[in-house]
Amino acid sequence: MKFKEASYYKKLSSKKVHCLLCPHDCIIENGEVGKCQVRMNVNGNLKSMFYGRPFIVKYLNSEDIPLYHVLPGNKGLSFGIVGNNLFGELIEHKVAAYEEMQSIPMLSQYPDQILREAVKTNAKMIFYGYSEPAMFYEYMKDTSERAKKNPHGRNIKHIMVSHGFISKEAAQELSQYIDAAVIDIKGMNDELYDKFYNVKLTPILDAVKTLKDNNVWIEIRFKVIPSFHNTLYDFRKLISWVVDNLGTNTPIHFMPYDYSNEEAVELTIKARKMALNAGLHYVYTPKIKINEINEGNITFCHNCRKQLIIRNLKDIENKIVEGRCQCGQEIPGIWQ
Repeated sequence: MKFKEASYYKKLSSKKVHCLLCPHDCIIENGEVGKCQVRMNVNGNLKSMFYGRPFIVKYLNSEDIPLYHVLPGNKGLSFGIVGNNLFGELIEHKVAAYEEMQSIPMLSQYPDQILREAVKTNAKMIFYGYSEPAMFYEYMKDTSERAKKNPHGRNIKHIMVSHGFISKEAAQELSQYIDAAVIDIKGMNDELYDKFYNVKLTPILDAVKTLKDNNVWIEIRFKVIPSFHNTLYDFRKLISWVVDNLGTNTPIHFMPYDYSNEEAVELTIKARKMALNAGLHYVYTPKIKINEINEGNITFCHNCRKQLIIRNLKDIENKIVEGRCQCGQEIPGIWQ
């Protein structure tokens, strides 16, 4: 499969190029790649090197992401293509063996092929994730654009699972094609991002707000790590920023970095309580049991407090009808 002409770059003298897809703003010499390692300068033209080459394709439910306000209980076709632009981690992660991922190996898949697979299997969504989907921007855009022109695929929802390090201009255009985005926020201060990722936080927040302002449904994931978040500063800053910029209807998923770590779990529950007290309507702690009713996994009506979406291990009970609670309160999200 040939390289794909990349989006968002400028040609410079001496066959150099300036990549504008993300805030790294790489100046790339002929024959070299950007910091992402997947966008190459070929004779003065920037190319996406792994277009149509997913390294994993599998099926997930929206709750697996977690994505709680988009077609709950429905499956989506999820895939990833090599590429990242945010390097480094706050903690070390155990990486599951490839065989354990139960993936469907595919060597090459053009957008039309992925779309046909989704339609054939009645998938309601396509999830772009695993790696950083901004780095396979062209493939994500082409797939979602083709779906919206296909009578059999136009109802499929397109969801980007990302850490949000993408330029405002690219986010602006992408908002025409995707329906929702799940954004991983690592922390809420530049010092943390600079120390561990060598980037700034502000461009991420700007991109998220750009998507939101252009009617992309946003849900936030925040991984709780006691050694970095026990001062509660990041929780307060995140909650305040979401209220001011995304609105009180934006779901936040607080998740412990390690579910076996009691301190992380307790801190996650505390973060949820802080967010609810600040006026956020939908704050979740996936897979953590709070009280007997497991309330951290339940979507409540913020008007009458009725349990609307009850998420158990094996099934989903959804009582939302035409986007509303029985009391008449509209529940924000994508329900059909």
